[in-house]
Amino acid sequence: MPRVNYFAIPADFPERAINFYREVFGWQFEVGWEYDTPLGREKYWRAITGDGASAGINGGLMRREYPGQPISVGIEVSAVDACTDLVEKCGGKTLVGKVALPGVAWFAVCQDSEGNTFAIFQSDPAAQ
Repeated sequence: MPRVNYFAIPADFPERAINFYREVFGWQFEVGWEYDTPLGREKYWRAITGDGASAGINGGLMRREYPGQPISVGIEVSAVDACTDLVEKCGGKTLVGKVALPGVAWFAVCQDSEGNTFAIFQSDPAAQ
């Protein structure tokens, strides 16, 4: 069954946000990957929120892409294409079609029937 597997926190100043979450919660951060934007090269930071011995999920942190961008969740699915088809059949929308993060995953950004946005992803077998 697909389930929430990560969260992503947008930040105007990623380094400031990283310091905040480190100090408040003790989370650890590492660069996951870098990507190009119209404003230049950006980093996506992995957020490690625990040691894996207790319940919870890890996440990420990146530079905010638009005003009001909320924290998002990611749901791991077996096939992005099949899931986006089902999202649309059930009254949702695909906002960003299938995109590759080479060596990491394939993902898409969707909206549910109530206007809530979420990401879906399938791991890239080449990364395993």
